[in-house]
Amino acid sequence: MATELPRGLGVPKRDPEAIDQCLRKLAEKGQRLLQNCANQLKRMRELNVLSEDGSELLKSIPTYAYGGSESGAKATIAFVGETGEGKSTLLNALLGCGDIAPTSGSSACTCVATEFSSRTSEMDSKFYAIVEYISRQDFEQEVQILRQEIQDKGGTIDYDDDDIDTTMESLDTRSQYTTDGSSLQSYDAAIDKLKALFPGFQECDLPGIPEKVRALYETEPLRSGKRVIESNNDSEFVDEVSKVVSAKNGSSGDEPELWPLVKVVKIYLDSDVLQTGAVLVDLPGIQDSNAARTGVENEYLEKADRVIIVSRLSRALDRKPTANLAKAHFERQIESAGRKRITLVCTWCDSFKPSDAKTDFKDVPGFLEKFTELSRGTEKLSNHALRALSPEERNAYKIGVEAAKKQLNDLCRRTLDEEMPKRLSQKYCEVVKENVDVKSFLVASTSYQELADLGAGDDDEAYETQIPQLKDYCMRIPVEQRAYITALFISSDVVRVYSGLGLFLTSIGTSLNPETLNAIKIELKEAGADLKKGLIELRNIAIQATSENIDRMIEQVGEFVRKAKTDCANVVQDFRKKYKRPVTFLALCRRNGTWKIGSEPEKDLNDRLLDRLNDNIYDEWKSTVLNIEHELDSFKIDSVRRLGGFQIQWEEVTRRHQLNLSNSDYEATKKHFVAALDCLSHQVSNKFRVDVIKKAKKKGRVLYAVMSSETVESSLEGCYAEAAKIRGKKAYDRMVYTFLSGIEDNDPFKNMGYEMCSHLQDLKNELNEATGFWCEPFENNLQKTVQAWTKKSKESGQLEVKEKAKLRGILSQFEDYKDRLVEEAKRLELEAQT
Repeated sequence: MATELPRGLGVPKRDPEAIDQCLRKLAEKGQRLLQNCANQLKRMRELNVLSEDGSELLKSIPTYAYGGSESGAKATIAFVGETGEGKSTLLNALLGCGDIAPTSGSSACTCVATEFSSRTSEMDSKFYAIVEYISRQDFEQEVQILRQEIQDKGGTIDYDDDDIDTTMESLDTRSQYTTDGSSLQSYDAAIDKLKALFPGFQECDLPGIPEKVRALYETEPLRSGKRVIESNNDSEFVDEVSKVVSAKNGSSGDEPELWPLVKVVKIYLDSDVLQTGAVLVDLPGIQDSNAARTGVENEYLEKADRVIIVSRLSRALDRKPTANLAKAHFERQIESAGRKRITLVCTWCDSFKPSDAKTDFKDVPGFLEKFTELSRGTEKLSNHALRALSPEERNAYKIGVEAAKKQLNDLCRRTLDEEMPKRLSQKYCEVVKENVDVKSFLVASTSYQELADLGAGDDDEAYETQIPQLKDYCMRIPVEQRAYITALFISSDVVRVYSGLGLFLTSIGTSLNPETLNAIKIELKEAGADLKKGLIELRNIAIQATSENIDRMIEQVGEFVRKAKTDCANVVQDFRKKYKRPVTFLALCRRNGTWKIGSEPEKDLNDRLLDRLNDNIYDEWKSTVLNIEHELDSFKIDSVRRLGGFQIQWEEVTRRHQLNLSNSDYEATKKHFVAALDCLSHQVSNKFRVDVIKKAKKKGRVLYAVMSSETVESSLEGCYAEAAKIRGKKAYDRMVYTFLSGIEDNDPFKNMGYEMCSHLQDLKNELNEATGFWCEPFENNLQKTVQAWTKKSKESGQLEVKEKAKLRGILSQFEDYKDRLVEEAKRLELEAQT
């Protein structure tokens, strides 16, 4: 991999491995200092010469394991998009390992989340996979859905259309019902699953399925819940994984196929893109009746550190893919979870042609003129004209045509790289209705793989595929996380220990008479009491403001839920006006809200029923988070200002008692005391605010999961089922009435509202506890700092003096480069940002 990104991709940066190595060395320096100090304090404790202050200091020294969970070693990157967008081909290019990513197809067997992580030292084989299966309880629930899919394959309905009685016989009904594809496709998928699991399955075997399931789960690997696949040969490994997760294309056999029960596949291998701790997840691109797999997908989306939306270049600006992504609430999740960036990857760029550019960029100033000019050079001569040329002239003509083609392709590709990101940004900002950073990559995965096979993975031509840039981007995400944590470790923990040790080793008490020392203590105690009182007031204001904001949202959620039934009635009536054929509504009811008309994409009425409610909750949550951030900013600013005021009071006390720079003890302790105050200020201005906002935005992902869960859809099933039973004259009107009556009586939104309000109440308690908890150690640290500065040194024995001298030597070595470490931490944090 090249060490710098070429051609205007931002400020040149070192590659993420180099930054990661620097972060590792930086953390090691800080950890080495802390470990050396801790070892010396432990030695003093063993020699029984460590005071109570020293013991407290020893307890406060943190441990930091670079690469462990506390250092943000892993970063989950979820790739989402519709089936056929090229996710698997893209991942194969990023991983640089053939066809290691199973290609997603249209069958249910490939509806599996596939996770790619770096191989660990315990894994002897070059390729290692853990296939996890859904539990028996989850599958028994799915069996009920499969049975419904099979039983819903036909039916009859009598309806009145324009006052003309019409009777639809069973065959006609099934014909009309299945021509939309939704019923027949689900029926076939259900049959395929059951035939795979139970060879020789017939529809008449449905009553005996529960017993068959129990027997199946008594066998391995279902009993243990997982299967391990490992190999040193990539082809053999891919074949074995494919056998587990893929159907046998209709071939019959006596042994059960377990692909319908696969929940997730975790693949471990050596790959550059995984070296820094990135975990790439290929999420399924189609809907699945398997609740366990749907839960896995939602779980990944909730915990993902970055969500990357994959779309074909030709579809990236279309309304349909954009609407489908909005339907899946990816944008809402990105925003409500605090992700201000949408990362978009456009695939199939290798198939982009000059003719596409001519159509797409005709409105770009000057493009058509250049395009026309270069196109003339690519025009072919007639055979007659070619024969009239001499061999030298024909050769020159061919060279000229090839050069013109290259110039034309370069123009189109350059225009694509310049214009497409701007258009994508505009489009997705319109969808999200926010000014967010849309990071886009226009990739040519197949072309990159061909170049990599030729050993040209790092040259300029490879960079034109933008796979190296995307690879660098993925590698930088975990490094960015570690950079933040490492910088916090250096500027907060290490500096805090440094200042604490300095105050432990020196004091002003040895140079002052008892009366002066006592007066200083009294004044600083009063100043500290005032500061504590002020901090408590600020804490209470912050807690009250946060509580009021969340209480207001809880009230609004209740109001939105109460209005949801009216909104649903409007949606259903609009549907009634647009789709006048009752057979469509019947198909919808039989499919619990989903339907398909002709070549249109599959639709979901449940999404429409929830759209208004979700929009309202989303807008209210966004406003609530902004208000909480504002209150925390005020709390931060006021706390830091009060801490600065305390430092001014401290300086006034020292001047009043004529503690000047000629006092060697004062000089030694002043820098440590100021460093301690700065460290406390840093904690409240950075770590505390980040931690609290992180709690709030984590809860935002939970609220998103509630909005996108099947809670409401499952509650609506009964309403659909009752409506589907309607027969006879004016059946359409009566189906609609029955459905709406069911919503009115059952109020399926109530439980969703209760669940969301419960999460919001939990959030209020968490934030209030976090705010209160922070103030207590802050006050304690401040009190200890003042006590350490004003303590009266005891007469030390010779051994204690000797051991303290060793500790002082350790500290003096650190003093020389403390500021450099802090500056380096800040610089690396900036450099690691994606």
